[in-house]
Amino acid sequence: MIVTGPITIKSGIVSIPLRCAAPSANCASATAQLTIVEQLRKGRVTALAAAKKGKTTKRTVVIGSATVTLGAGQAETLKFSLNAAGKKLLAQHRELAAQVQITSESQTIKTQVIHLRMPIDKAGKN
Repeated sequence: MIVTGPITIKSGIVSIPLRCAAPSANCASATAQLTIVEQLRKGRVTALAAAKKGKTTKRTVVIGSATVTLGAGQAETLKFSLNAAGKKLLAQHRELAAQVQITSESQTIKTQVIHLRMPIDKAGKN
């Protein structure tokens, strides 16, 4: 399984173009996870980050995920949106830096940091 193009975000939907590179057999399933790291102090969230740093207490939160299985030579765009935890965090912070990790057969295919922003209300109320 290979990523054939850039990871994009449009209207809160993350899109990842994938292709099975195997010529005759089906590819193993690929899983994409969107995660964010919360830094905690005395049980309260003090910061959000896309990657782990420092010595504060941290908790990794999955804010979106999807799985796909492709046949030999088949290509597909894997699309998924934020789960309830991700929507809540985005509503609270308005902008998040999250890490997308694509794995297949316990091997990481690609890792990338993406930035999610709260959509601007057309009436300008956001």
